[in-house]
Amino acid sequence: MLLLGTVGAYVAVESGESAAQVATRTPEITAVIHEHEELAEAVVLLFSIVTAVYAVVLALPLIVKQTRLLRRDLPPAVPVVAQGLVLVAALAGTLVLANAAHLGGLLVHQYGVQALLGGP
Repeated sequence: MLLLGTVGAYVAVESGESAAQVATRTPEITAVIHEHEELAEAVVLLFSIVTAVYAVVLALPLIVKQTRLLRRDLPPAVPVVAQGLVLVAALAGTLVLANAAHLGGLLVHQYGVQALLGGP
């Protein structure tokens, strides 16, 4: 789910950049779009890092066990603590995501910014 959400964030940023290019702009709308873009890019970066770190956290005990990198298995608390830290980082990223989503909602519902749909 974390990987799918991260891929979805990339898709959202790309579609948002396309929509921003054709949006009607006022100085106020431009400022909100800029802040929305900055937060969206931060979301992509944060969740890319969290996803990569989580993959390592999941794989590390298996790698240690298979390669006998250490003389013994990792203590049981290490994966639990690592997953807890990943969870905290994901929750922090969710706050950034919520702020970006809020600004996107303002653009649509308060400022009336809409994506143009293709067609004749």
